[in-house]
Amino acid sequence: MKRFLAVAGVFAFFSLQLVFSDTVVVYMENENTDNLWDNEKITLVRALENGITDSFFEAGHILINTNIDGRGSPFPGIERAFLLAKANGASYLLKVGLFFGSTNGDISAEVLYAEYELFEVVTEKMVGKGEIYAESLEGVKKSDSEEVSFSLGKALGRNAMKQW
Repeated sequence: MKRFLAVAGVFAFFSLQLVFSDTVVVYMENENTDNLWDNEKITLVRALENGITDSFFEAGHILINTNIDGRGSPFPGIERAFLLAKANGASYLLKVGLFFGSTNGDISAEVLYAEYELFEVVTEKMVGKGEIYAESLEGVKKSDSEEVSFSLGKALGRNAMKQW
């Protein structure tokens, strides 16, 4: 009987957690280059996505990533993201624009900054927006572009959550 009550208690806890958590769909755009899928940039994009994911999971929310380039989709990017968000019952859509460049004069790419727009899915109304610059991050080793991208993602996720 005690085992049953313990299992029931754990189940109730996690059920309530799901009821009170929001589902967020993240849609990534590349603002200043044609190909977000080249080998150099995809590592940085994934690090940024991981940072966003960490910030939402730490706050108890569910996160869904969309396919970045939408190959094979008849819908434009943001429209496709809204369709995915509605199909999955998401509360919010987080559109993230990435800006790549190089601050140290060499040819390696790094994420200089990211901007975001936060939408309520049902109304498609924008409820918040902002931007985060890599140079404004504190306590991050600037020479490690993956660490910068990850920290940028975490900061972006935290800022977006403050706006709903």
